[in-house]
Amino acid sequence: MSYTNQGTIKRAKPRMQVLRGNAYGDSQQESAAYPVGSGVTILSGMVISPLWVAGNSRYEWQKGPTATGVAYFATADSTDPDVMSSGNLVGLSCAGKFEIATAYYKSTSTFTLGGYVKGNSDGEIEDVTASGSGGSTPIIGRVSRVLPATSPVTTGVAPNSSAAGAGVFVDSGSTATTMVVIETMSIPTNGA
Repeated sequence: MSYTNQGTIKRAKPRMQVLRGNAYGDSQQESAAYPVGSGVTILSGMVISPLWVAGNSRYEWQKGPTATGVAYFATADSTDPDVMSSGNLVGLSCAGKFEIATAYYKSTSTFTLGGYVKGNSDGEIEDVTASGSGGSTPIIGRVSRVLPATSPVTTGVAPNSSAAGAGVFVDSGSTATTMVVIETMSIPTNGA
């Protein structure tokens, strides 16, 4: 009798991985914790932003960036037991100089090494040319690599072959492995 993956839920995409810059327990770390907006489902690795909800007199997470302000990456799913019991989801600030790997990207984007990315209203990252000039959408990072070898890559972005297929960036319940790695930054508007 096999007990492999007993009790786990298969994820369509792996959770975000923080590859550099994360120091849990560091009070100087650039992060924020807010409740998730009513009717909103956020998954680990999505681009999120706090939105002031006057009726609740508080900030709540929404998917995607705002035209002004700093975007964040969700560290957990809004349906995770610890998030549901605490009522708050933690986001890592794009201003925090992290290197993160996320599986939430616009599939039609063309990622190039050093290329700038922005967030969209679905909580995905995309290249700044994916939907025209980008206008006033903030730049939230630069592509540093794509994992694994079967990824949406153009000239100049070589996958990290030592990690490709090794499973180190995929949690045991994931059914997808492609992840885009970016170095976070926060430029309020891209001026394009």
